[in-house]
Amino acid sequence: MLPDWLRDTFISLQRSLESGSHALLLTGMTGIGKRALADHLARSRLCDTPSEQGACGVCTSCRWLAARTHPDLILLEPTQEELESDAEEVASPAKKGKVRQYIVIEQIRDLLSQLELTSHAGKGRVIIVDPAERLNSNAANALLKTLEEPPPRTVFMLISAHEERLPITLRSRCRRVPFVRPSRAVALGWLHAMGIEKADGLLRLAGGAPARVPQIKEGGMAQRWGRLVELLTPQAKRSIEWDTTPNGLAELCLLLQMLCIDLHRIRIGATAMYSEPNDAVIEKAARQLAPDAISEFWRALGKIRAVVQHPLNGALLRDQLLLAFDQMLTSPAQAQ
Repeated sequence: MLPDWLRDTFISLQRSLESGSHALLLTGMTGIGKRALADHLARSRLCDTPSEQGACGVCTSCRWLAARTHPDLILLEPTQEELESDAEEVASPAKKGKVRQYIVIEQIRDLLSQLELTSHAGKGRVIIVDPAERLNSNAANALLKTLEEPPPRTVFMLISAHEERLPITLRSRCRRVPFVRPSRAVALGWLHAMGIEKADGLLRLAGGAPARVPQIKEGGMAQRWGRLVELLTPQAKRSIEWDTTPNGLAELCLLLQMLCIDLHRIRIGATAMYSEPNDAVIEKAARQLAPDAISEFWRALGKIRAVVQHPLNGALLRDQLLLAFDQMLTSPAQAQ
């Protein structure tokens, strides 16, 4: 079911597509419903008997969509490749492949070949590109030509949390649809309706993006955040185990950056963004750590995060992160 905060946007975009719009750019931070809305629009567009509320859910097209077998719904996303080492397979045994970094020209060529054929159900096609900023330059240029002269009854929906990374020529061919975070009350209401416990703290870790909360809860991110916060105490053991795959290291960078933001905010008298209000450990650390030390660590995180998806040695990179963290905590220039 579509979240309440997306309902008005859905109705507006549904009417826009009916009036002839063929390319939408759905933009905004991760976890606020861009993909959910795109999926809802796609189901409505391909449904045999859609209404203002969306797809009927019972027709042949809806059954195909539910089974993810509808031939007229095409998803472009970074593709799967073979694992490069047994070590990666051990670290992530549930996955047989790893995500390629980009959407490449071969995928666009395959798409163009499909678009030359008549749509299966006669209602046109829907193409979802997610995330659109992962289009490499050749793929973006090839897609641009199709957006300029789209096949009849074909709708493109590009989803991006970093629209600034898209070529301006590509953005100019799309109707831009900005997404904003729902209010905290609305987000918590939705999470409580889903039966998620301790939703308030999880929503904080998600930066107010409610659609990220289930993933954070199931993935154990809250527990790992707690482990990092514990390292702020003087008596803490200066070591920690951590997943050294690219995704694990990216999360470590993210959590440490979130911690830096809260330390800075508390130092200037603002409320924390990610941690619980009045967390004694973070409050004390924020008062004791020198601003220069926090800023230096923040800059180090930025440099490391730039290469975190391609680490030559994951364990070494993890150790670099935690060493820089320890240097911030033990800086001799602490403010008393």
